[in-house]
Amino acid sequence: MSIALFQKLSDHETVAKIQKIMGAGHLEADPTFHGAGYHMHPRFGRLAMHLDYEKHPRLHNKQRAINIILYLNKDWHPEWNGDTQLWSKDMKKMCFRSFPVCNRALIFETTEQSWHGVPEKILCPPAVCRKTLAFYYVKPLENNPSADKVGSNGSGYREKATFIQRPSDIPDERIQRLLDIRPTRRIEKTDMEHIWPDWNCEDF
Repeated sequence: MSIALFQKLSDHETVAKIQKIMGAGHLEADPTFHGAGYHMHPRFGRLAMHLDYEKHPRLHNKQRAINIILYLNKDWHPEWNGDTQLWSKDMKKMCFRSFPVCNRALIFETTEQSWHGVPEKILCPPAVCRKTLAFYYVKPLENNPSADKVGSNGSGYREKATFIQRPSDIPDERIQRLLDIRPTRRIEKTDMEHIWPDWNCEDF
């Protein structure tokens, strides 16, 4: 199913429709499917508010432009949380939230201000996972480089996702230390052992 769906999302007709809906030009489906595919979040999972990378890691002079998130769960209850949240550019207020409804698709631009995530702890039963399918479109690299950009690793462009806490999140130095690592590399087991050895996803 996913192969046929990815083929359909990649064809010229669909790309033209996405360009019209979003008012975006020069779009193309990401031929590498980088980051695309099935995404699953188990009980107690979450995804902190973040900006996606801008400069594509494999395509020369391309940047991520449009995200599509297709919800796959047939029986998801709102009290389980799992909603995708879109926040203002200054991260002061939530502007939109989308709960997982089967066959609903959330489409939004990936910009230097498009903060999004699944920040609330997922409370589905242990045998259930929040399931989505993600697909991305790219465009020619047009953002201005900046040496001060978080996650640029010297390139001037954000090469990995950059994470941030919401104003309502309880301040925690350990969380911030982990968020500071993530724009440069993956968080490893040794990081958790050093920063938060008694981490328990059920409690936090």
